[in-house]
Amino acid sequence: MTLSILLLLIALKPAEPVVETHDPPVLAMQLRARAVLALVFSEPVPMTDRYEIQYQRAIREQKPLLVWIGQPSRNLPGCLSCSQLNFPGVTGPAVVVGIPSSAGNLQRIDLPGIPSDERIDAVLPWPWRQKQAYSGDRVPAMQKSEAGWSGESR
Repeated sequence: MTLSILLLLIALKPAEPVVETHDPPVLAMQLRARAVLALVFSEPVPMTDRYEIQYQRAIREQKPLLVWIGQPSRNLPGCLSCSQLNFPGVTGPAVVVGIPSSAGNLQRIDLPGIPSDERIDAVLPWPWRQKQAYSGDRVPAMQKSEAGWSGESR
């Protein structure tokens, strides 16, 4: 990696002294070169910082937080997500779901393995659920059958 940085610096080194220019193609090239150097020399953001940021954001915005342990994170509508290599109390791949509580913290629900979106959705309380299945906190949808509408008294 050090060799590639050195080659990049040599390639970007101007042959002549730097002259202030307002030529758009030259300015664009200089900006791209600066962006490449900024990426090469920037410090990576530790995973724990991402978790802490997402944790605080979940409390502030009152959204569920999905922490993907030992696997890439996926996004579910209405939820915040981050990925961690390990997590307290978790020994293998899992998803830790944090549900915002009125106490100003997140209620933890552990889902071992690699749960499906439907499995994660099933532990989310209303109003964060994506599926409209009846779960005791909603009125079931009326369904038409040959005998008539379900729920209809005859």
